[in-house]
Amino acid sequence: MELIRSGDPVLLLKEGQLVQLQKKRDDGWAYGLVVYSPQENESAEQRRAAEVQALMDKLKTLQASEQAKAGGANGNAKIVPTGVDMAATKVDGQIDEEDLDGKFAGWLPVEFTRDPTPKEMKAMQDSMGGKDAIDALSPPSSWSSDPDPLNARVVPLQHGSDEYQKVTEAFRQTLDKGPGVLPNTRMSNGPPCPDLKIKGVSRIENLGLWQSYAAKKQSMLTRAKAEGVDSSNYEVEWSFHGCGPDVVPLIIQRGFNRSFCGKNATFYGKGVYFARDASYSAHPTYARPDSNDTQRIFLCRTLKGEVCKGVRDGIQPDVRVQSNGTLYDSTTNNLSDPIMWITYHDAQAYPEYIVEFR
Repeated sequence: MELIRSGDPVLLLKEGQLVQLQKKRDDGWAYGLVVYSPQENESAEQRRAAEVQALMDKLKTLQASEQAKAGGANGNAKIVPTGVDMAATKVDGQIDEEDLDGKFAGWLPVEFTRDPTPKEMKAMQDSMGGKDAIDALSPPSSWSSDPDPLNARVVPLQHGSDEYQKVTEAFRQTLDKGPGVLPNTRMSNGPPCPDLKIKGVSRIENLGLWQSYAAKKQSMLTRAKAEGVDSSNYEVEWSFHGCGPDVVPLIIQRGFNRSFCGKNATFYGKGVYFARDASYSAHPTYARPDSNDTQRIFLCRTLKGEVCKGVRDGIQPDVRVQSNGTLYDSTTNNLSDPIMWITYHDAQAYPEYIVEFR
């Protein structure tokens, strides 16, 4: 009941999934990120889809009962079950089957999990390109030597250090050093924030999120190799995501889950939006200031992979391979000159740094 009222996503586990556990609760629940899911045949997918639909119906009844008890005051609570190719449930007074919150991350009962077997670990290794690819799960060399596997760590960067300079250079490029794209999609006339003041830069060390991102990257590269596709531009080194102060701690701990991200715009799809230029994300519409007028932007690594043109309110990218139903990995506003990428899988982006500015 508490999770239903809280608005947090709840992960419906599938047999054979490998899940990276993060924050644990005293009542036996933990927040987890799906690292690997085995392939299922069509009949299994259909059966599981029917099971999830039945769960959705039960949740709808439960939510209606909870609202009746509370006099309708709990209209913003959400619980999000996961199923094969199924949309999630958005409890906003009604069920919205096109909301994908919690499909790849959410709270789960630990009693329904166990340690993976060697065979299951090998299946994940194979999906990532073999045993050598597991090295990709190691954190970057710039991280602290003892990252906490269950809790994110925010590490302030020393002003003037090489890492600080690298991050602020990417951040300032379209803010106080040169023109950048604005939310109206037009290029600014000169630097849009000539009086920019950076208050602090921090590195985010979240081992669970990093390993989920690294596993997703390796599986995409392995797929590209099997298809004979050039994957050299699959990863965007610098992309930007602005948000309000209330969402910042959620992203740091849980990544870009659509239960609290991707709600500002759906013009190119109902995913999470990452801008090419910091000037776009720095607008107060997205990087909402706190009571001290401080704004925040995440500098992210993003896996755009294979990209298609987005459509308004689309719940997933178009089908890329008709023979097996493989989808594009992300959508964008313009294939020839993109200013943003929209992702639909929680592990497709990692919040590497956060900049506080005015």
